[in-house]
Amino acid sequence: MKKFLFLFLLTQFLAINTFAQDFDVQGTVIGAEDRLPLIGVNIIVKGTSKGIVTDIDGNYNIKVPAGSTLQFSFIGFITKEYSINKPQKIDVSMESDSKMLDEFVAVGYGSMKKSDLTGSVTSVSSEKLKQTPASGIDQALQGRAAGVTVNANSGQPGSNATIRIRGIGTINNSDPIYVVDGVILDNISFLSPSDIVSTEILKDASATAIYGSRGANGVILIGTRKGSTSGDARITFDGYMGVQNRWNKLDLMNSKEFATAKAKANGSEELMNTDFNQWMQTWFTGRRSPYFPAIKSETNPEGFDYTNIDTDWQDEVFQENAKIQNYYIAAEGGSVNSQYAMSATYFKQDGTIMGSWYDRLTLRVNTSHQLKKWIKVGENLSFMSSSGRNALNNSASAGASILSAAIAMAPWDPTHYPNKTTSYGSAASGYPNGRDLSNQISASTNFKNVVNPYSMVENSNPEDKTERWVGDVYVELTP
Repeated sequence: MKKFLFLFLLTQFLAINTFAQDFDVQGTVIGAEDRLPLIGVNIIVKGTSKGIVTDIDGNYNIKVPAGSTLQFSFIGFITKEYSINKPQKIDVSMESDSKMLDEFVAVGYGSMKKSDLTGSVTSVSSEKLKQTPASGIDQALQGRAAGVTVNANSGQPGSNATIRIRGIGTINNSDPIYVVDGVILDNISFLSPSDIVSTEILKDASATAIYGSRGANGVILIGTRKGSTSGDARITFDGYMGVQNRWNKLDLMNSKEFATAKAKANGSEELMNTDFNQWMQTWFTGRRSPYFPAIKSETNPEGFDYTNIDTDWQDEVFQENAKIQNYYIAAEGGSVNSQYAMSATYFKQDGTIMGSWYDRLTLRVNTSHQLKKWIKVGENLSFMSSSGRNALNNSASAGASILSAAIAMAPWDPTHYPNKTTSYGSAASGYPNGRDLSNQISASTNFKNVVNPYSMVENSNPEDKTERWVGDVYVELTP
């Protein structure tokens, strides 16, 4: 029995040891056409992050687990794979991938093979555009094409981005033009990325010549969904939902730290440490405005107590887990003589700063009808209705910025005064018995020219509403 158990354990050990064994694999990688060594070929164990690259002579040496697959990949060449079950030498001859040169791309004059182009054209697939949640195609293009720079103008929900193709082209206006289903536009904020099936970016004069001087800054050609001749209707639904949060928070002083710093500056540190409310009365709200509360004291025990207030204004103005969501539904179909494509998109984005949001509804319809052999009619129409509200910032109104105000507000000020808070009574102010400040937005005790961020949101309404029709109706005559 003991011998049997010993032999069983020995067998299992040898099996495990054999299974876990690594084999040495080495060799040289060359190009199939010129037979020259390829430098920097990626060699990885498929399904893992383990890998190396070939050296200056195209050589490599790697340890590979038994039963795994070794993958050789290089830009412009067809990827090759080899199964490894023993130590061996594998010399790899990699063939160039010429399929990319046979792809057809759209240019100003129609479509042609990439290999026949003399100018520079970049194609961006619809799948790549939908990988990043974005309100428009301008933001979705960011980082998707070489030589194309996309910069967000602001962090406001639904804001447009600035696109530059190969830098600044002209002095007065460097924006490219957009051609959507043959219609030339200078703004495509109405278009949903889900409606796009092809995007071609024309960069050189040879590709943009048909557009004349208007194409000097580049041209972005966009093709949208069209109907099919299959006879069956195809229904598509796509959607996503996510959240956004601020990426950084400034390290600012709390109420005690800020008060100590100001007290040291004006020589009132002893009073601040003895009676904070009296220190506030002496140095800040002594003007007894009807917009400031009567402060707690020995003669006014029911007054407002600043002692226990410690407001983090950054937490107050930033919204946690601001939602971004998009829903898209489309129907496509038709017959040999008539095709249709209809879609509806709803996009909504809440800003990370309170009081900011954006939503948009886009409706599109594309149809074409072959009425006779010699006449074809159709249309490409889009309707967009959007509304939104931007957070006030310095660029919109000098001195009126929610973030600037949040940083300037004193941490001992509350966002709103609690119930039963009253101001000082004064016949001269028109409130001889004191003004009721219950639940009202607090005034700044730190600076006279600082406005409470809540006041900017509740007392201003920078809301934008837009409705836009875009499209064309066409008739094609065949001789």
